[in-house]
Amino acid sequence: MISYSELAKQISSIAIEPHSYAMNGLLDQISKEEDAAGRSILTALVVQKEDGAPAEGFWESARDIGRQWTDKDAMWTAEVSRALQDCKKHPLCP
Repeated sequence: MISYSELAKQISSIAIEPHSYAMNGLLDQISKEEDAAGRSILTALVVQKEDGAPAEGFWESARDIGRQWTDKDAMWTAEVSRALQDCKKHPLCP
C-alpha cells in the first residue's frame, strides 16, 4: 500500500499534489486502463494516510468501470488481493 502523499512524492515527471484534481484524474485513468486490460483496479493500493482506506475517487472510478458492491470493505479487499496477484505476474515485481 502507498498513501496519496507518498505517491505524489514518487512522481518526479510533473508536480502533483496528493489530493488534487490531477492526482484523481491520473488514478482514474490508471484504474480504467488496468480494467480494460483485464486486470484489477491497481489504484486500490493507494490509500489515505489518516485511515488506510481509498478516497472517494477510487469508488467513483470503480463505479464507472462497472464494479458493484454491497459491502465496500469486501469489494476493496478483493481488489487489493487481485492487484497483488496481478503484480506477481509483472516482470518488475520482486
